[in-house]
Amino acid sequence: MKLVIFDCDGTLVDSQHNIVASMTYAFSENGLPPPPRHDILGIVGLSVPEAVGRLAGSQPAHVRRSIAEHFRDAFAPGRLERQADQLYPGISGLVAALALPHPEPAPTGFTPHSPPNPPTSTTADARTSRLRNSTRCEMKVS
Repeated sequence: MKLVIFDCDGTLVDSQHNIVASMTYAFSENGLPPPPRHDILGIVGLSVPEAVGRLAGSQPAHVRRSIAEHFRDAFAPGRLERQADQLYPGISGLVAALALPHPEPAPTGFTPHSPPNPPTSTTADARTSRLRNSTRCEMKVS
């Protein structure tokens, strides 16, 4: 196996704690009570402006912008400080095992997927062409 690509957030790393801590900080820095954890977790996956809009929609636009800015300022450093603690259980061992040479066939739980039929558009560039010709894989972790 030459290459394995994972989405990081929600696949390898549990970023919920950092999202909640960063959003709590952002609201507090603006003199507002932070939303309940449940409400903050309900916006995971949204863009920062959309998430802040849902959580602080009744606030003026300049306050929402400030909340978003404080969230961004807190999120990246928080991720770096707590990264080792955020890995889901078993991920460290999985990644280490994937680094070892594996004889064919692939490990149990490995499911190759054929790429979808390539689009017929003449506007596809070389990057899109390379992606179409690759194979997407999923690794099930229990």
